[in-house]
Amino acid sequence: MPYVLGIDSGVKHIGLSVFDPERQEPVYCVEQKFVSYSSYYTLFCDFITEWNPQAVYIEKPFFTAKTIGKNTVTLELIGIQKLVCDQRKIPAFPLSPKAIKKEFTGNGNAKKEQVIDAVRSRFELSVKSSHIADAIAIAYTGHKLSLNE
Repeated sequence: MPYVLGIDSGVKHIGLSVFDPERQEPVYCVEQKFVSYSSYYTLFCDFITEWNPQAVYIEKPFFTAKTIGKNTVTLELIGIQKLVCDQRKIPAFPLSPKAIKKEFTGNGNAKKEQVIDAVRSRFELSVKSSHIADAIAIAYTGHKLSLNE
């Protein structure tokens, strides 16, 4: 089955969503707590091996001048994700938060709760985590935009 993966990388938690393009729905979602780089590398390698996605969509980080210093972990996690994808020859595509929100909710400036509500409505899921909701929206948006290319 050709799945796509959506990733929402945060400083403390990472949301991962496996999306089935044929069924047009997420088939697996998980939120992982960041503990260490080596443990995340191992977890992410195992996740990629288990699901073998045809493409990976990663949300581009959004920082302000005030937050860039404390959010370097996010950039480093994205580096691990890109490394693992590169090692396995899986294409990894960045998506801007604004493009994800615009495609998924119709509003490029949607708040986290609006994305969660859109996931609940579109897929009839009882999602509470913004990381999981974002990962689902990222996977969905990445797949949909790939069809337009």
